[in-house]
Amino acid sequence: MHLAIVLALILVASTAPAGAAARPSTARAITADRQAEPPQAGPRIVRIPGHVLDLSSYTPLPDNPAASEQPLSITVTLNRTDQAGFEAYLAGLADPASPYYQHVLSQQEIADRFGPSQDAYDAVIGYVESYGFQLQNGATNRLTATFSGTRGEAERAFHVTIRDYQAGDRTFYANDDDPGVPASIAPYIMAIEGLSNLAIPRPG
Repeated sequence: MHLAIVLALILVASTAPAGAAARPSTARAITADRQAEPPQAGPRIVRIPGHVLDLSSYTPLPDNPAASEQPLSITVTLNRTDQAGFEAYLAGLADPASPYYQHVLSQQEIADRFGPSQDAYDAVIGYVESYGFQLQNGATNRLTATFSGTRGEAERAFHVTIRDYQAGDRTFYANDDDPGVPASIAPYIMAIEGLSNLAIPRPG
């Protein structure tokens, strides 16, 4: 009887898959490792104020999936690094007591002295381009950058939804929230134009 029991145990062990006993502990270890990983958070988004229209008097239109491919032109305006210094420079052009008296700086010199810095300009351009936009026009004074892209790219880049509305006999699109950008570049940006076309006059 003892011999039969031993043979039965050997037979059962030989038919079990290799490593089967280790799998539960391995799975638990993998699960534990995944649980220990911190959640991956994206960059903190900061809204640029002053970009939302009062749309209460307009009629929202049904969503159109094809609208995401609509071409858009977006212009980003940057803040000067030293706005107060720039204003002092302007005032000093007509002040005989000022070191700036009748000393007109070039646009490049103004940018180098009062900003925006080249690093700030490059960071803003790099961010917008990372969402598929193409830079169309830059500026020597680094105050503006104009891009071409699509409505869908604008929604993703600036964390807004752009919807269609009816205004009398015309339609227009407008963003539902102030544009949002990463906190790392938000201080560089004064305004973002092109998220709505309500103010664009129709040809006469």
